[in-house]
Amino acid sequence: MATFRLMSYQVNGFRTCSGETKPALAAGVIVSQRPDLVMLQQFGSPIVAGTLQEFSSRVGLQPFGPDDEGACSFLSRFPLHNLQEFALGYGGRCVRADLDFKNERVHLFNLCL
Repeated sequence: MATFRLMSYQVNGFRTCSGETKPALAAGVIVSQRPDLVMLQQFGSPIVAGTLQEFSSRVGLQPFGPDDEGACSFLSRFPLHNLQEFALGYGGRCVRADLDFKNERVHLFNLCL
């Protein structure tokens, strides 16, 4: 049986409980869990410089999706296809993608309301 690790992580612009911004802390959490796919919510921050591409290199996964402030994005070991972004109103966002894994197609929906 194939194992697939899926992680959902609302990074909230990399802010900690004390209000500090620490992208390295979020990267460490992801790396420690060794996921195959991460669904990030509220990526991007006006305070922290850096892109989804730069963050993905810290965790060793491929980036997919937008990286602007408040974005929903994916990090994956496998290619994703048919990415679509939807505005849900009142700041809510959704990114949809397809993943082909072990001869199966999985429809992914990553959203933050």
